[in-house]
Parts: sequence; C-alpha cells; structure tokens
Amino acid sequence: MIALRSKQRRDALSIGRITDSTWGDGVLTGSVEIAVEIGGIASSIDDLGTRAMALLRCLRRLIRYRAGWVVLFDPVRPGLIPLAVEGRAGGVAPDASAARGEVERLGLDRPGSPRLLRELPVTLHGWAEPEAEGGAEGVVAPLTTTDGRCLGLLIMHTDAQHRPTEQVLNLLGTLTPMAANAADPLRTVMTTARSVPGAWAGVLLAGDGATMALPGLAGHPLLTPPSRVLALAAPAERDRRSHRSFLVPVDGPGAAEHLRVTVIESLADTPYQRGVAVLLGPAGDVHGLTPRELEIAGLLVDGSSNRRIAAALHVTERTVAAHVEHILVKLAASTRTMAALRAHQLGLFVPRTSESCAPGW
Repeated sequence: MIALRSKQRRDALSIGRITDSTWGDGVLTGSVEIAVEIGGIASSIDDLGTRAMALLRCLRRLIRYRAGWVVLFDPVRPGLIPLAVEGRAGGVAPDASAARGEVERLGLDRPGSPRLLRELPVTLHGWAEPEAEGGAEGVVAPLTTTDGRCLGLLIMHTDAQHRPTEQVLNLLGTLTPMAANAADPLRTVMTTARSVPGAWAGVLLAGDGATMALPGLAGHPLLTPPSRVLALAAPAERDRRSHRSFLVPVDGPGAAEHLRVTVIESLADTPYQRGVAVLLGPAGDVHGLTPRELEIAGLLVDGSSNRRIAAALHVTERTVAAHVEHILVKLAASTRTMAALRAHQLGLFVPRTSESCAPGW
C-alpha cells in the first residue's frame, strides 16, 4: 500500500508538472495529498459517476464550495451532461442547450485556466445564485485531459470569504488535467479498444446514430454515416443480430482484401445514449476461406437455406452446396449449424446488409 501511494504521488506530480514547491510555504498544506488522491480516483475501477463525485469531494479540501458540479459537453448535440452534483446545488441548467451556448460564447469549451465566476462578463445560465450580493462567487474550470481534450466543466460556488485566491486558482489549473482524466467517459472504452489486436480506426456510435471520434484512433469512410458498417453495429440492430465481430470487403463485394470490424458493447461507463465502440483492424487469419465463402458464411450465420443463398448470389444451389462443403472443412465443422456457429464466434463472415439482399458494401 505504501509503495502504491508513493507511485500515485510520483504520477500526480509528473502528470500535472507539479513540484513540492508549487504550493508555497504551508499556505496550501496537504495539496500534494490532494493531487495524489485525484490521481488515485483517475486510475480507479469505479464507475464514472462515482469517480466524478469523489473528485468533487476531494476538491472541497482545496476550495470550500457551497455547491459543486461536474458536467460533460455532449459531443453529438448542443447540451451538457451532469455527472455529479454536491452541496447546495439544485442541478444543472434546465435548458442545457442554452447553457452550452453561453459556455461557448465565454470560451469555456476550450482548454484554458480556471476563472472566477464574478469576473465572467455574464452569469452562467442555470448556475446563478440570485441571492449572492455583488455577483456569483466561485470558480469554473474547463476539464481538459492530459491529451488535450476538453471534456466539460468543473464549477464550484463559494461564500465571499472562501473565494479562491490566485494561488489556489493556479493550483487548480495544475490539477485539472488529472481531474479531467478522472471524469473521462471514454477511459473504459479506450482501455478495451487497446485490447483489440491491430485496431487502428474507430468511433463511438450513439444510440441515435451519431458518431464521435475515439482518441488515438483514425477515422475511415466505413465509420462515417450512413455507412452500412455502422448500420450493422448500431445498438438497435445489434439487439436483433448480436454481431460482435465480422469482416467487410475493402473494395466492395467479392474483394480479396477484408477489414475486421469489432463492436464493443455494454459501455455502461459512457453517458452517450447506449453507445457502442466500432473498431477497424486487419482481418487476421481467415482459415483459408475465400471471399465468396465468407459471403456465404454470412448467410449461413443468418440462417439462410441453400436455395435462398443461391437466389441472393445469383448462382445455382449446386454451387452453393459445394461452397458450404468447403466451409465445413475449413472450419472443422460437421454440420452447417456448427459452421455457422463457429463463423459467428470467430467473426469469419461478411454479414448481409438488409433482409432481402446479399452482402454488399
């Protein structure tokens, strides 16, 4: 345990570019411990809401706020997503889109230093305290991760006597990258994505079909709406078909080269409408299956008969039967049902893209 806390302390100091002299001589006693605690929150296995609440409660040792919020910017629509509310706070703005507009006009949706609420040219909609004399007291800080993504805002209201000093604001600015890492909704997604061999492109696909980039992964036309890949990976479609991994031809039906699509579901740690992560990577070992056999394997996975496969691919049933036999041998399956099961488990198939047509991209 002592070794773990020592490592967290070193990580906290290095991530935030902090030294023991940052805090001054005793003015901010315990600040190193706060930094270490935030580092621990950021690396914990707790869910996103629990981490955000722990972050607020930790920061109360630095700033004695009466009310505090951690909110995320909605990446696909104009609005804000509350993660944690603490103290005398009734919640975030009822009109989240209006609040987001004010945030953007104030430049708070971009990386920057913490700012005193009383020094803002307008009062942040929904976080105002009308009873406060002389304007709202407190601080707002953009939550910018160590890789430069501005995720949302940390907002804290204080009494006038507990208004943050310049030294406290500077310290808070140093701590916010670690705080943002603790509130990062994509942390679990990216950890899982890094475990997928060779994945080099990816997006987060929300339940309404909107997409957002995943940090560190490239984009690709197959991951841009209205891609058929995204249609197959969409949560509603996956509830019905449940494809975890499948292949897509790079240059259309029958192409010799394929890419592997991997869908990561059950992203409980993201607040983005039942989101799933969709990744692209190399096809890997296809067990000697030809492009045509991969197409037929997709129709076997869907439960199609030889007759239906023949009609979809405009070939004879005899040709389909020959391909099915080859698939059985290559997948070491004794029946077409077993072949379909293994193709599905291994992601060795090109799925059809509608109820009535053969595989096509």
